[in-house]
Amino acid sequence: MAFVLRRKDFEVFESLFRIDGAVRRELDWEDFRRAFERLDFKQCNGHGSARCFKAVGKPPRRSFHWHRPHNGIITTDAQGRMQKKMEGLYEWTDASFREKTAADEGA
Repeated sequence: MAFVLRRKDFEVFESLFRIDGAVRRELDWEDFRRAFERLDFKQCNGHGSARCFKAVGKPPRRSFHWHRPHNGIITTDAQGRMQKKMEGLYEWTDASFREKTAADEGA
């Protein structure tokens, strides 16, 4: 079952997981945070720039930890590492996400 996301949130995971062969592009941390929260994860602060995203009320219950970039930009290299970490924690792949369509609006 894929997560159905509005365009702006889908673009984050499209870059992270290179959905349909998409080329990675730099991501704004705040766009990433909002997209992750739309998947029902809550951000908590760790020490310094460390951030934790905890699933709210449903599986997966494992938390995703990452350091917020000081400049607020997630590089394409970092995205590859993030992707691997999410694959290991949640078994997410490029097929785990799709963009919301007009048909979803009527459902």
